[in-house]
Amino acid sequence: MMMTFIVFLAFVINTAMLINAKINLQNAADLAAYAGAATQARQLNYISYLNYEMRRQYKKFLFRYYVMGNIAQDDFPRDAGKTGAPKWMPNSNSKPYGVPAVCVMMNPSDNYCHVGTLPSIKIVAPNILDQVGSTLSKQLEAIEDIRQKSCISIGHLNTNLLIFWLYNADPGFDTLATILTDQKQRETLETYRGLAFGLGLVPKEMLLKLRIDTLKNYLNSPPLVLSKGQVEALKGKADPSYYERSIQ
Repeated sequence: MMMTFIVFLAFVINTAMLINAKINLQNAADLAAYAGAATQARQLNYISYLNYEMRRQYKKFLFRYYVMGNIAQDDFPRDAGKTGAPKWMPNSNSKPYGVPAVCVMMNPSDNYCHVGTLPSIKIVAPNILDQVGSTLSKQLEAIEDIRQKSCISIGHLNTNLLIFWLYNADPGFDTLATILTDQKQRETLETYRGLAFGLGLVPKEMLLKLRIDTLKNYLNSPPLVLSKGQVEALKGKADPSYYERSIQ
């Protein structure tokens, strides 16, 4: 009877140990599967966020282009009573541009964005016998030269602003600040810094796309069957995130 009892006891203990080992193995397998799935879910969440960030960068550029670039114009569609497509025109007497045209006003008392065309100053024909007329003609030519340079400067300012909104690769304009030596150029740089701070649309979208491609490679990395030693070796690699799912 004692022998029979001992045999049955050993059988129960061995069966219990076998079941316990199976439960532990199943728990380990479930946890590994969950850890791998959680890794994939986190990476997919990152991709989702980066896609949202790409959309936000487009919205930021469109706000700059449509609103900041055109708010100084007389026909800016800011009134609730305005209907129909915007005409994008500096004033009611000008010919419509048909598309948004960047024109940022720098001086509140001088809204040059309302000016559609600016005719040249009529220069009085010089007369060698009329000293006053000759002097007036020279002064008018000097004023016309200033007017033309001012128009060109305003055009360059707004063109560069649009270029920075699209392609700026110097977020804080710190590199550009070290290059410029002219005081007037430095003052203009502060204007750019205030209106175009941050990366432009194109380089920002390129960086986001590269980050998405990196995460895509992580997601599509083939699963590996590893030993404990191989896992520790993978953890020490330069890019352990690529093997994270297999490590988990």
